[in-house]
Amino acid sequence: MKLRLLGVDTPEMSSKNPLEKEVAREVTEFLKKRIEHRYFPCELIKHDKYGGRVVGKLFYKGRDLTEILLKHSLGKCYEGGNKGEWTEVELNNIKKELVMFRKV
Repeated sequence: MKLRLLGVDTPEMSSKNPLEKEVAREVTEFLKKRIEHRYFPCELIKHDKYGGRVVGKLFYKGRDLTEILLKHSLGKCYEGGNKGEWTEVELNNIKKELVMFRKV
């Protein structure tokens, strides 16, 4: 099942911006290493507007994964509507955060 995390926007792999694509791959890999092939509690809220994914919450070590991503600046708050473009500064900040996580 594909789950879209409620309340967070992360860089898109389908972006035409090469830096956004690169950062999207890095964030995806970062998350996959922590959650892939494991079971976590989740709260399914609704189907997304395209019908292919479920929107919901995923809990990692008892915490809402959306809150973790936002706290560590790996995404930005999203409450629906137009997401806007990612700036180069935002994308480079995500790259810096990921480097910090790899050192821990």
